[in-house]
Amino acid sequence: MEENDVSLPRATLTKMVKELLPHDMRCAAECMDMLMDCCTEFIQLLSSEANELAMADQKSTITPEYVTRALQQLGFEEWAEQVKTSHEQFKAEAKQAPKLANRKTKAELEGMTEDEQVTAL
Repeated sequence: MEENDVSLPRATLTKMVKELLPHDMRCAAECMDMLMDCCTEFIQLLSSEANELAMADQKSTITPEYVTRALQQLGFEEWAEQVKTSHEQFKAEAKQAPKLANRKTKAELEGMTEDEQVTAL
């Protein structure tokens, strides 16, 4: 893979692989590199197909619906339903999660000024 190529975070992929493998099994560095390349290639293929579908509908944004349609067109029909379900679950959880913009720090909750917050450190 060239330096300019995009890639997934190695730590994220490593964590996912470790969670899926039996505890007594390890994954060689060469295998991780190969998995990284495969995942990156799959995401590029999927996003390219979803982009083509969006462009065919004269849209400039790839929505989750285009991704699921792309999965179906690429022969991953069985994944499309799982992706839809995961996306719906994510949306439901996101609605229930407190908004980060509305969160206040402990100091703000206690009514401290900026100067008091700095000196409290």
